[in-house]
Amino acid sequence: MFRNELYLKKQVNAGKEVGELYRPRLPLKRKRSPQPDSVNCNMINVNETESSGTRQRLVRDSPSDNSVTETIPSPEGRVFSEMPASSMADLSVDEAKKRIARFFYETATDFNAVKSPSFLKMMADIHGPGQVIPGCEELKAWILEDAVKEMQNYVEDIKMSTTTCLELMLEKFESTSLFKEILNKGRTITRFVQNHPIALKLLRAYTRVENLIKPSNIRSTVPYLTLENMFLEKKGLKNMFASSEWKTSYLSDSFEGKRVASLVEDRTFWNGALVVLKAAIPIVRVLCLINKNNKPEIGLIYETLDQVKETIGEEFRNNERQYMPFWKQIDDVWDTDLHSPLHCAAYLLNPTLFYTNGFDSDLEVSTGLFYSVIKMEGDGVLQELIMVQSEEYLQAKGDFGKGSDPDILSDVSPALWWIKYGEKYPELQRLAIQILSQSCDGASKFHLKRSLAEKLLTKGGNPSEQQTLRDLIFVNFNLQLKNFQTSDSEYVFANEIDPTNDWMLHDA
Repeated sequence: MFRNELYLKKQVNAGKEVGELYRPRLPLKRKRSPQPDSVNCNMINVNETESSGTRQRLVRDSPSDNSVTETIPSPEGRVFSEMPASSMADLSVDEAKKRIARFFYETATDFNAVKSPSFLKMMADIHGPGQVIPGCEELKAWILEDAVKEMQNYVEDIKMSTTTCLELMLEKFESTSLFKEILNKGRTITRFVQNHPIALKLLRAYTRVENLIKPSNIRSTVPYLTLENMFLEKKGLKNMFASSEWKTSYLSDSFEGKRVASLVEDRTFWNGALVVLKAAIPIVRVLCLINKNNKPEIGLIYETLDQVKETIGEEFRNNERQYMPFWKQIDDVWDTDLHSPLHCAAYLLNPTLFYTNGFDSDLEVSTGLFYSVIKMEGDGVLQELIMVQSEEYLQAKGDFGKGSDPDILSDVSPALWWIKYGEKYPELQRLAIQILSQSCDGASKFHLKRSLAEKLLTKGGNPSEQQTLRDLIFVNFNLQLKNFQTSDSEYVFANEIDPTNDWMLHDA
């Protein structure tokens, strides 16, 4: 029986696995890549076809100070131990100062503003005379230290987000010589075309696009969306560089122009580009899907990554010699940075996946639920009750059976399904909603501006002042990440090309 299997597993492994829910090293994975002998991406050879088929981590060393303010995350993603709406008079002096400090950190306002008569009058008018206001030194000292500690905890969650790990998979690909070569050649072409008006005019005359660069607010996807754009316009690009307009232009006689024209005619470049796109575009599509809205995706990511690998395999016509290097790199990131019982539990508790014929429940998936129950519910009696209730869900009994109808599953989100059909099983219902309501968002979703860092880091100062400035940048950026909300599902695709993108700028 399922429960017996789980409790047998509990006796053997629970002690070592439960200690850290979000970063285990489980050895099991469905659709894993075997360990081939020596497989090299550079050995891939794909016939040419006419159709297409750096992130910086905000990470800091943990301080040795043990006086960390405990925070309770809220649905809105608030920080600084925020409590329900209340007047400043109801808060402790320290908490009131933190709330005021948050405004300064978030908006990068000069700390001297706390001495401004207008600011003091505003605070007195809103909260009455006698309201305690932090001084400049406090804003740069203990309050900032507390903010840094809280942001460090937040950053740890960001590091382990799904989008961050998907970007790490792309980085793994980019470490191979094939990806480096093709992306560098692609950049050479786009930089030339985008920076020469004559070439850009010819591009628009001979292709269906206004620009080669495909703008996106997810920076890690720009190289692949741009390369895909180039591949789709391959015929037009070849015609452009073979045209009389090009041959009679002064650019055709330049060293740079000859190099780019040669690249466009190079069959090996296009063959290599096709390999890169077959491997990377499935990951890029998932990144865009996750980032284009605020919907929780954790209940889908386990299945989605398997689908990504399957798609890559299909793109290479199931030739293991060609797709296996990419599968292995995906598995390396999955096992090191993303894989956790929480994702397995979300996969199992997602009714839109579980109650389908294609659901694959192996030991890794079933134990994921068990470990998550142990981690998230400290009471042993409650753990037992949830496991008993989970048998009803796994066997589609009672209301769970009523909700397993395909027509119902196709028209409801997993969390809403649990609200309706899990009412008789409140303990399991609460756990399922808590897990399935988590988001997969990472820092890639939040396109931050560099102006604050550039402004602060050019001020000079002694080492102590520089450290304070770095702390302010760290807190400011992460507050923006923490508080970012959007309902605009189109934000992924930017309307304008970022002029600082390295597919646009020439090397200095």
